[in-house]
Amino acid sequence: MKKPASIIGFDSAILYEKNGLLETEKRRYKFVSPKSIVPLDSIGAIIIYGDYDNGEGKSEYDVAILPLNDSYFSNKDKIREYAKLYNMKFEP
Repeated sequence: MKKPASIIGFDSAILYEKNGLLETEKRRYKFVSPKSIVPLDSIGAIIIYGDYDNGEGKSEYDVAILPLNDSYFSNKDKIREYAKLYNMKFEP
């Protein structure tokens, strides 16, 4: 994960995969300026702690569980349980 890049005034965080000397973009998380991240490879999710755009031109600190890879979509029940356990936002 690299520092956020501004796209037309909105922050986004980009997850890269390193392949030798090259880095390939895997996912782009829009409207977030991450403070820290925790990958959950076993369920295909990533937890992003950071400032999220609130839709009014301001940002608010929040925590969200977002897709890390395609297995995220087949593990929604496990992710929902994890989010509930740790009181995190999960919008399937």
